[in-house]
Amino acid sequence: MDRSWAAVSVRSALRAFYRNEGREFWRAFENDPDAAVHVFAEQPKSFGDVQILYDYAPGIMQREHQRIIGLLQIYLERLRANGWANASLPKVE
Repeated sequence: MDRSWAAVSVRSALRAFYRNEGREFWRAFENDPDAAVHVFAEQPKSFGDVQILYDYAPGIMQREHQRIIGLLQIYLERLRANGWANASLPKVE
């Protein structure tokens, strides 16, 4: 499992963003990382329910969404640099 700053940060951010801890996102990411990141950027709610806090604070959700997109882009760059090694992909639990 990848324990780099980028991997740990993005896993933690997605666990906090979704009620299902981002499991659906990581399943999609395992199949096609670029497509999963694109869908997350366009429709983050397509991977599951977001935290209840965001229902009452959409501005906070928007900022967190943008932050996670940035983390995902950094993570994708890291994976590309490492040759897309499957061992680097987070495991879905």
